[in-house]
Amino acid sequence: MSSIPIITSLPPSFPRINDAGEDVGMEWLDRCLKSWHDNGFDPYTVNAVSESVDKFPRIEKFGRLQVQRDGSERFKKKYVPIADMMQVAAERFSGPVAIVNADILLELSEEARERISTLKPGNCIVVKRFDVQDITLENAEKYRSGYDFFVFHSEDLARMPDNGMYFGLPWWDHFIPVSVINQGVKRLPSDGIDIYHLLHTNRWKRRIWRDLGSRFLHDVLQAEGTDTRSYSNGLSSSSKRLKSKFKTWAASSWPLRGKLSKDYFLDLSDYNIDFIDG
Repeated sequence: MSSIPIITSLPPSFPRINDAGEDVGMEWLDRCLKSWHDNGFDPYTVNAVSESVDKFPRIEKFGRLQVQRDGSERFKKKYVPIADMMQVAAERFSGPVAIVNADILLELSEEARERISTLKPGNCIVVKRFDVQDITLENAEKYRSGYDFFVFHSEDLARMPDNGMYFGLPWWDHFIPVSVINQGVKRLPSDGIDIYHLLHTNRWKRRIWRDLGSRFLHDVLQAEGTDTRSYSNGLSSSSKRLKSKFKTWAASSWPLRGKLSKDYFLDLSDYNIDFIDG
């Protein structure tokens, strides 16, 4: 297939420690980059203008895109806002655009490459990863709670609603597919696309997961009323915990008041997965 842009946000460091205590981060990143090139993608990293990226790992292998805002005031790190990331990608490219976490290795069949390169507006591809313990890719286990590889048409990215999500922090990988599906975009099969993630410790705290979960739901509900209300209709009739809070949340403004339990957000995550996969 012809070269397709693949968008990520490269972090300032890339440590991956194996069971022997060795840092295999650079070896894994090189394998990821090679897999992107081998499958017909042209990698770009999106970073904030305030971030000096000259010493980032393998930065010379990426095209560079910049956004004005970052998450440093709130999170003490320069996470890229998803709304800005999607906007700059839609402005820079036309046609299919892939979005991926920086630590994902790709294996695509010829048929899958063709499906990606011919993706039309109104269609998308959303893929769950396999987690692996080491770079051999042995004993891979399917990750059930989120997504790490997407392909959208730039026209659909341009319609992404404003939101408070950040690339690399919780819930962004739910917000993007929920948002485009709510606008009537159809999810195509992911047959022939296997993606692999080398396990590492989480870099965010439970409080951030809950806070951004609240923002996720607020932003999704505020963006309702495009082509379909299937998400909110299903949410209002799902688990008892979700149903009891739905009307209050749908009518609330940001920031939302009060704290919700961990179980509420676990229910919300499960509902999102069912909605996207369905």
